[in-house]
Amino acid sequence: MAQIDARRQALEQRINEALKLRDKERQAEATKTARLKELRLAKEAADRDATAHRPAVRRTKSKTAAGH
Repeated sequence: MAQIDARRQALEQRINEALKLRDKERQAEATKTARLKELRLAKEAADRDATAHRPAVRRTKSKTAAGH
């Protein structure tokens, strides 16, 4: 009976360690995802800001496009 209890305890310990590792991996992935989202949002804001402050450019037809 003691041998069964020892095996059960060892199995529970391995399961608990695996669960802790999985939780750490999930937390790392969540942190990575949050950081990437933060960078994406910052880039989008910078792009919008750059577009808003860019002087308007007049577009004219080139001579080749106009057939000249």
